Amino acid sequence: MKNFTFLTNKTWGVVFALALTFVSVKLSAQFQINLDLQHPTSEGYTNGQAEVNPTGGLAPYSYEWSSGHINHIAWSLTAGDYAVTVTDANGQAVSENFTLVVGGSGASNLQALVTIQDISCNNYNDGAAMASVTGGQPPYSFNWSTGSTDEYISSLTNGDYSVTVTDATGATSVAAGSVVEPIATKVTIVKSQECGLPVDVTVTVTEGVGPFTFMWLKNGVLLQADEVTMG
Repeated sequence: MKNFTFLTNKTWGVVFALALTFVSVKLSAQFQINLDLQHPTSEGYTNGQAEVNPTGGLAPYSYEWSSGHINHIAWSLTAGDYAVTVTDANGQAVSENFTLVVGGSGASNLQALVTIQDISCNNYNDGAAMASVTGGQPPYSFNWSTGSTDEYISSLTNGDYSVTVTDATGATSVAAGSVVEPIATKVTIVKSQECGLPVDVTVTVTEGVGPFTFMWLKNGVLLQADEVTMG
């Protein structure tokens, strides 16, 4: 906001002041949303999904589904009643209720599945995910949240990943999974010795994922089991 003051000719002995205030207003077209529904194919199936497409308003948009999804697509839905609210950058909100029914218009038996391979060790990036498909009409195309278009993605770190599968008819199905990273292992070593007796070494593991394997070395040489007294 800026203020400006203008003065008239002072030789008349009169001073006029005019304060002008400029307000920045972002104008946007009428804000509305459109829904594209894919109904589940059978009772209890989770291959229903809904996609919301906002028009007008001011991007970026935020999404809130009654199913808990927060992107423009809600996937893995069963038959039932749902709602979505889209809010634009101006704070305008538009809500829509909808119902998915078994075998409804747009139903497809295409269903995407994701199989996850978790990370093997803390701070590693050897997680992986494989997409598989049932139903639909081949050939299929894959579009992962990482940008990959392969069925299999690897070198993944801890986090959530999703894939959109599209079949030859244009039907789509979305599946997601989470790659988990193991907790870092914390080891405490305590050494004690009583006079004239061998040294006692106690190893305590307080975190990490068991079972644990212990390897003892002496002067860089791996000790055999009969050379170590476990207690």
